[in-house]
Amino acid sequence: MSFKGVLVKAEAIAEKVKADVAKAANAVDGVTAKLATDAPEIEAVANALMPGSSNFIALGLSALEALADVLNSGNAAAEQNLKDAGLDEALIAAVKAQIANIAKLV
Repeated sequence: MSFKGVLVKAEAIAEKVKADVAKAANAVDGVTAKLATDAPEIEAVANALMPGSSNFIALGLSALEALADVLNSGNAAAEQNLKDAGLDEALIAAVKAQIANIAKLV
């Protein structure tokens, strides 16, 4: 096989992967909608396993959203205030890395 043949084959594989990723992304949207529809049942199961867990999850998401909002503001003083208040720097870094994903959750 020639070098050009390898490149053509690699390009075809890349296009297939791109199509598969797009298909998976569409499937995620459908699953997310289904989960939203089934939320009351999911919450009931979660609460049966651990009473109050749905409240803890909602509280956690609210806290993450608020923290992400502060960190996303780009205000260095606000971030320093979080550190001064005792918030772990590794947690701050983890939240900053996940800001885009947190925004999708709420």
